[in-house]
Amino acid sequence: MIEQKEEKFYGIYLDSFFKKIFANPNDTKLLKSLISIILNEEIKSVTIMSPEVVGDKINVKKSYLDLLVELKNKAKINIEINSNPQNYTTNRNLIYLFKVMGRDLTSKDKYTDFHKHIQINLNVNIN
Repeated sequence: MIEQKEEKFYGIYLDSFFKKIFANPNDTKLLKSLISIILNEEIKSVTIMSPEVVGDKINVKKSYLDLLVELKNKAKINIEINSNPQNYTTNRNLIYLFKVMGRDLTSKDKYTDFHKHIQINLNVNIN
């Protein structure tokens, strides 16, 4: 008689679990797979970047992104896991994306040379 094992699956609804699984700079296989599935394109290389977005003024609110990656073609992807989305979640995530975009643009850049920026929101209501 063959004994069957019961498999358990755990959701990654919390930032800490998500980051533990996908934000390991020494093993980006799962992260590349996740982005490939979402964007429906092959992702060969990712670089995990600092999640802190610092404003250029003292009174600007700091932002800590869940996961910011750069692709080989210099495109930036911000991935946010929203475990309990609120009315402000969309605005907050857009502000995060705009801060990253603003940080990448210098006064000498042309808008036509601007690299692609992508926002991925993983929304889960765990209530």
